[in-house]
Amino acid sequence: MKQKNIGSDFNRPAGITLVALSITIIMLLILAGVSINLVAGSNGILGKATKAVDVNNMAKIKEEIELKIAELQMDYYTEKNDFANVNDYVKAELQEGVELSNGAEISCDENGILSYEGLEIGTLNSDGSVTIDGELKGNQIVQKYSVSYDANGGTGVPATKKYAAGESVSVDFFTKPTKKGANFLGWATSSTATAPEYTSSGNFTMGTQNVKLYAVWENFAAATISAANYGEKVNYTANGLSDWKIFLNDSDNIYLISSDYADNHCLAEQEGILLNGNYCVYANSCEQLFNILQNESIWNEYVNSYADSAIGSPNLQQFVTSYNAKHNENYPDTPLQNGWQLSDTNDVLYTIPKEKEGVGGYWISTQTADNRLWVLYSSGEVGAQETTNMALGIRPVVKIKSNTKMDWNGTAWDFTN
Repeated sequence: MKQKNIGSDFNRPAGITLVALSITIIMLLILAGVSINLVAGSNGILGKATKAVDVNNMAKIKEEIELKIAELQMDYYTEKNDFANVNDYVKAELQEGVELSNGAEISCDENGILSYEGLEIGTLNSDGSVTIDGELKGNQIVQKYSVSYDANGGTGVPATKKYAAGESVSVDFFTKPTKKGANFLGWATSSTATAPEYTSSGNFTMGTQNVKLYAVWENFAAATISAANYGEKVNYTANGLSDWKIFLNDSDNIYLISSDYADNHCLAEQEGILLNGNYCVYANSCEQLFNILQNESIWNEYVNSYADSAIGSPNLQQFVTSYNAKHNENYPDTPLQNGWQLSDTNDVLYTIPKEKEGVGGYWISTQTADNRLWVLYSSGEVGAQETTNMALGIRPVVKIKSNTKMDWNGTAWDFTN
């Protein structure tokens, strides 16, 4: 097909053209002493007049394309075809290449990217409309290329924009993506980058290919820890207890549990709790003990700079969630009428701490209406404790701050912030 001059089909009929009129006005302005730069500079009257012609001609090209697409749409309804919908038919026709009335050829690929005389010029939208994002400068269509953003596992990205080759691109930091358990560090051209190429601002020169920028994340502990890590040691120390293990990740926070029993002085200071030895409590004291175990203010001495709260024991729901995730079980997180027992008594990562003389297990508090206390025995059984004279331990649970970062050093988790 003979290629025609893009601009030649859009000359105005006889008479004063816009450029000719502009030149006449310019000469009059020059004679009146108006600055040459104001008239002929890149942003002057002549430049703006030329740009107006380009815009006008580009609009004519868009009109030509839209008319051809409308013609193809009519063909779909008037001619027999096997296509499910009109847009599929139009796209298929354009993939073969279609000649416009001005002799130029338009085509599109399977993604609806429109080309005019072999140069990308816009998009065929799903509703049959056309978006033109190329530019016409003089008689040459200037192709534009996209800069898009990928949240790389997060959500929320800047809008895609298009630039001509050689244009300066400012990396968009106005819209920043977010990701639970991670901190946005910046943008990189690789989805596997661990360090960003652009951290808070930056520019690059547009080439002749589309560019995709990927979010780079710094994972917090909650994004790093999974059920496979439950029971692993964490280098955490508070109030003399230094043997702590990962207990639970509820997607927002990491919980640690002490492998050692806490000293009983937190209980001894509370009125109304009847103690027999270090850890015993009678049935009529269950509700008071439940409230004490779940009262964060009582256990603040087990909070350090990496944690924001502590309780005196896990509650039943936390314990069951942790156990189910670790062992791929599906035990209910509410007490059963006839008791409740774990099947696996051999795994001692977090279920049973190291043995301590006189201690048969540790308390688990419910969140039921009766605030019943449950006990995890050293046998692995979990049962309701209505009356007791047994010595039972208390193992504090701390909640790590949500923006905490942790790294595995080969034997334990270290805090890195």
